[in-house]
Amino acid sequence: PPRAKALLLAIPVRLFSHALVFAIASCALPARRSMDPPKPSAATLFITSDLRGSLAPCGCSQLMRGGVAKIAAQLDAERASAATHKAVFYIDSGNTFFAQPHVPAEAMPQHTLQALAMSKALNAMSVNVHGSGSLDEVLGTSFRETIDGKKLLPDEFTLLREAAQTIAVLSASSAESMRKQARSARAQGAVFVLALIGDRFESTLQSLESASEIDLIVTRAPLDELQGEHNRSAGTKTRVVQLQTKGRSILRVDLNIPNANRLRWEKGNSETEREIDAIDRRIEILRAAVNEPMLSTELKDMRMSKVEELLARRQHLIDRPIDRPASENWAALQFIPIEATLPKSTRVAEIEADFDRQVGQLNLRWAQAHGTQCEPPSNEVPGYVGNEPCAQCHVAEAAFWSKTKHAQAYEDLSSVGKQYHLDCVSCHVTGWKQPGGVCRIDVTYARRGVGCESCHGPGFSHVAKPEKSTILRKPSESTCIACHDKTNSPHFSYATWIEKIVGEGHGK
Repeated sequence: PPRAKALLLAIPVRLFSHALVFAIASCALPARRSMDPPKPSAATLFITSDLRGSLAPCGCSQLMRGGVAKIAAQLDAERASAATHKAVFYIDSGNTFFAQPHVPAEAMPQHTLQALAMSKALNAMSVNVHGSGSLDEVLGTSFRETIDGKKLLPDEFTLLREAAQTIAVLSASSAESMRKQARSARAQGAVFVLALIGDRFESTLQSLESASEIDLIVTRAPLDELQGEHNRSAGTKTRVVQLQTKGRSILRVDLNIPNANRLRWEKGNSETEREIDAIDRRIEILRAAVNEPMLSTELKDMRMSKVEELLARRQHLIDRPIDRPASENWAALQFIPIEATLPKSTRVAEIEADFDRQVGQLNLRWAQAHGTQCEPPSNEVPGYVGNEPCAQCHVAEAAFWSKTKHAQAYEDLSSVGKQYHLDCVSCHVTGWKQPGGVCRIDVTYARRGVGCESCHGPGFSHVAKPEKSTILRKPSESTCIACHDKTNSPHFSYATWIEKIVGEGHGK
């Protein structure tokens, strides 16, 4: 156009000639090479499974394992040390947001807030893949989609390409689907295939151990709460793994992948593994000893010190380098227990603290707006009457009880700000959700603590007719484990502990 010609003619001749020379010279230069650094030939996967909304352990026992903030600190440390020589991924298998398939109306505010907090924590931990567990869908698909940006749908796979070789993660609803996806991932260049499956360890091992397309299978949904206490691993070419629930352990998988060949599972140092197993057995014995009721402060501190010493020794053995060939493709897995002594990630600990601050007040407001009192006890429905009627006749027993930890159970809960947490309060008051007991967390005063009726059953009939047949004289183990279960009181021993809560006038 004329205007463009005029502008071009207005450019000084010297400037135009310099530009022309530069353009000609540029055409003669070779194409500029990319300055991107080469991708690393090593990778580490951190895997969690069945977190079940557990941001942190309840704290009912000493040295309890678990805590998402501690898992985050493990990731942070590995990412910081890896720098550019290794790719680090975080994968959560699923069953992450909720602990149970049905949430009661009064617990809905707490569990919704808990799911949101867990989602924030996963994002803060830069989760790469999040599998699909049935416990993630408790509030429906739309809620899940609003809080989960890394969701891997059933019967889908994703490829992680930050390392020199491709790693595949798939989520499967059946064995056939798993194999089909694995074959597709291999066709797209995957040299390591990780499968997340919502089946149990035993059935998966039986049907899929020989699934040659897959390197590692992480199962969810342990058979029962007891099995969820343990890490399990089996298989040779294809490894099948179950993780301890509620974030008490994580799985670390180290990969060396300098080429596109299949990986082989590397064996560990058997002598070191035997030594670690021996240390673990000693640690568990000491954990139980630390949690003995009515233990003196001096003895507890001494035992705690020994546990910490053994934990440090075990970590030293775990960190000991193993000589493995750098030029070959191999994989190695390791369970990492999330011990009480591990550090926390500051940013995830803040999410946990915000949840603790908010949830109590949320539950309190709900109880004040919607809560109803328990029905009063009657001849037709015998219920709870509180400690006072018991103490009028059983003076010595009441005096002894007042010096036990049972008497201080509610105060212990209040001291950590969890007196309005619905996951906790039921075992720290007497007669939760029972006639004459406690049905509102905002009205607990008369039933605070683990009182007489927590062990001996509701006292209404016994007060009306004080005979041996109208009260439970000697509680059985089943009475105790209603609260002293494997999750909250993992080292409970009925034979040992029952001796600690009897004394002069109370069983002796």
